[in-house]
Amino acid sequence: MKVSIIDRQRAGRVDGKRLGEFVQLVMGHVRPVPPATDWHGVSVILTGDALIRRVNRDFLGHDEPTDVISFTYPALPGPDSGATGEVFVNVQQALRLGARYGGAARELALYAAHGCDHLGGAEDATPGGRRRMRNRECRWLRSPDGRRLTRHLVDDASAARPGTRKR
Repeated sequence: MKVSIIDRQRAGRVDGKRLGEFVQLVMGHVRPVPPATDWHGVSVILTGDALIRRVNRDFLGHDEPTDVISFTYPALPGPDSGATGEVFVNVQQALRLGARYGGAARELALYAAHGCDHLGGAEDATPGGRRRMRNRECRWLRSPDGRRLTRHLVDDASAARPGTRKR
């Protein structure tokens, strides 16, 4: 499965290689939709508040920034086809909230895991669904590979100063 990282934000420096490997790990646990297909690829779009707000408004009707938005697309006909998905991850929010919730790297990884979980059809509209999703996502983050890949996911200097990007 191919994972593409597209950086459309200026809030902080994210290690795209590590994030791609983490998404690959998580997607190994996410069932494809529909189940009879495989995952062909996932694009992770790193955003700030402004872009994710626009996506949220234009596609979901909510005029506010959020942490993560996912879209799953069915497989196209052909021999090399499979389900694809897009996960919009708000780096700016991960930097802002990370200090309260275990660090910006963990927060960003949680958003990515949550988006991937939604790609597979997981729903969090009920308390039980939210609890099951969070348990799965935290298990992926706590796994040895999850811990290794998310340890330095966000540049510590950019996490210390939300809204800035170190060059």
